[in-house]
Amino acid sequence: MITYESSRDLPVEIAYNDSVSTLLAKRNYSYDSLGRVVSRTQTRGAGSPWADAFGHNSRSELTSATLGNDNFVWRIYNEDLMDEKQEELDIVESKIFNAKKELDKCIKK
Repeated sequence: MITYESSRDLPVEIAYNDSVSTLLAKRNYSYDSLGRVVSRTQTRGAGSPWADAFGHNSRSELTSATLGNDNFVWRIYNEDLMDEKQEELDIVESKIFNAKKELDKCIKK
């Protein structure tokens, strides 16, 4: 059975039951104002629940997650910044190439 948030049609609880309505597993979700999942609680059967948490950047990209006791972090690189760094690298490589050519000229003399 799925229960939805009333105003945004986002699932806030998903419960899995067997044929005699015994709870097998359940997940509860919470969201930020942009509709991104920020936390999730999971329970299996009569077991203890465990919590997960999620972080996002301003572009809604997932940047971190805590899954139970395990923490994960992602570095999201700005493509424009990467292009800029590549241009700088190309300039440095060009200078090295030209310096080697000049050195070869000096050695041949």
